[in-house]
Amino acid sequence: MLNFRYIGPVPLLFKGPIQVNNWTTGVCVIEIHLSRSATALPLYHQIEQQISWQIIKGRLNYGEYLPPSRELARQLRVSRGSVVRAYEALCVKEYCHSHTGRGTMVIYREKPDASPPGPVAAAPPDRLRER
Repeated sequence: MLNFRYIGPVPLLFKGPIQVNNWTTGVCVIEIHLSRSATALPLYHQIEQQISWQIIKGRLNYGEYLPPSRELARQLRVSRGSVVRAYEALCVKEYCHSHTGRGTMVIYREKPDASPPGPVAAAPPDRLRER
């Protein structure tokens, strides 16, 4: 039986949520939905898009570690290379930072909104007014 959910711009085949024990923050829950159809995006791109979306939406917070690449690959039933490539793309986009032997940590923080504009100055007088 196939379940479909809408995540991002394309409906994808439901594969998760994936629950991974995280040694620093307890439990990290990541939902990843993969489509393996011929017209779907490459698997690494689907993984990268969905993790970045969850980081932006606040489901994965600053300082949380992503699942180890081997564990995520095993749970998603994809090659480890696909997960490594997705993690590398997240690091390039500065959502995460990877340390060999320690894992991949979320470093994205939502940028604060620009300060509200101050009072608007009065418009300069029109020098070319009708007489």
